[in-house]
Amino acid sequence: MRAFVRNRETRLYRATAKGWIIASEQALGFTRVTWATKFALEEEVLQAEIVVKFESHPHEFVVPVLPEYRDVDQRNATAIKDPGAGSS
Repeated sequence: MRAFVRNRETRLYRATAKGWIIASEQALGFTRVTWATKFALEEEVLQAEIVVKFESHPHEFVVPVLPEYRDVDQRNATAIKDPGAGSS
C-alpha cells in the first residue's frame, strides 16, 4: 500500500517538498495515510487529498485532507483506536 498527496484541482502528485508530477509512480509515496496527511498539513498543500493505491487492487481510494485534521490530538486518536492500550 502506498499513499500519495495529490492536488484535487490539478490532479498532480507531490514529487518533492516543493515539486509536482503527473504520474504517481514518480511521486513521493508514504507507507501510511497518517504520514501523508501530516505531510500535506505541515507543507500547507492547498486542495490536498490522499490517494491510496494497493499493488493487488486496480482502483485508487481518495480521502480529502480537511483543515480541521490539524486540530486532532494524536494521543486522543490513539486512545480511541485502542481503548485498552496501557492498561494491565
